[in-house]
Amino acid sequence: MHLKKFALLYSFLLAAGLLILSFKDILFIYSAESQVANVGHHVEAKSETFYKLSGSYVEKSLSPAIDYAVDNRPYTFIPNYSCKDGCHPIGSKITIFYHKDKPQEVLVSSFGDMWKYKIYFLIMMGVLLLTALPYIYYNTKKQPSSESNG
Repeated sequence: MHLKKFALLYSFLLAAGLLILSFKDILFIYSAESQVANVGHHVEAKSETFYKLSGSYVEKSLSPAIDYAVDNRPYTFIPNYSCKDGCHPIGSKITIFYHKDKPQEVLVSSFGDMWKYKIYFLIMMGVLLLTALPYIYYNTKKQPSSESNG
């Protein structure tokens, strides 16, 4: 396989993968309404292991409780992601997306909710690139150029 063919295939896989991972979010945002909501408080989530130089320790992580209103009816949304410090300070403003007919289904415009799996995918594709490029480069240099005249 030539280096140019690999670069083309890799670019296609990267774009297709990001599009597939983003498809659900894109459809949701396209048909949703948005508003700026407040982080009212934090809710204890699962226990997680955190690491410091002195060693590891287990502590409860916190999820932000996001307060918003639709048609003067209050709602609170607790996202699936959590952090040691609650991810967002209490009182901070966050942009959310929701459907008018199902206001309890929310997409939070934050790194943890929208970008986490896309970053994992980019890391995996980077590892693939770093492991495959030397192999392809070595095999491309090894082939004699007279074979293409065949």
